[in-house]
Amino acid sequence: MYQYLRDVCSTKLLNTPIELGGPGVVVQIDESLFNHKSKYNRRRRPKKELWVFGLADTSFKPAITYMELVEKRDAATLLPIIEKAVKPGTIIYSDQWKAYCNIQTELKLQHATVNHSVNFVDPETGVHTQAIESYWAKAKYKFKVMKECGEIVGAQVKITHSPTYY
Repeated sequence: MYQYLRDVCSTKLLNTPIELGGPGVVVQIDESLFNHKSKYNRRRRPKKELWVFGLADTSFKPAITYMELVEKRDAATLLPIIEKAVKPGTIIYSDQWKAYCNIQTELKLQHATVNHSVNFVDPETGVHTQAIESYWAKAKYKFKVMKECGEIVGAQVKITHSPTYY
């Protein structure tokens, strides 16, 4: 019965288009590596890296987030995800990852960056990616706890679209 309910919820989430942001709304974007390190070398390391790309709509408290497993972190992979998930008129906050440099020209979205090698909040503009970074910490903790109950398959991480309630 529980599996059936999970399947119904998953189908609904997968078939509902993602719409984050809107005119004047800030959406923070970032990518993160989801490789759980084994404690005391008790488990084998993952065979390949699991890179996850995430977006956080900061107009909601808590932020509504979307994450997707990606093979590459290049512009050809990430920009279509942004285009699919973000409404026109949205302001994008990100770090200075090279794949994000064409967001303004290709997607026609406002784009502001913060240089993480200097500071985490830009003192002049106030741009930061704290909401998505906080989400990564919560999500990684959740997956670490799930790992202790059994192995996580990449398909389970595939797509998440939910508020950050933990």
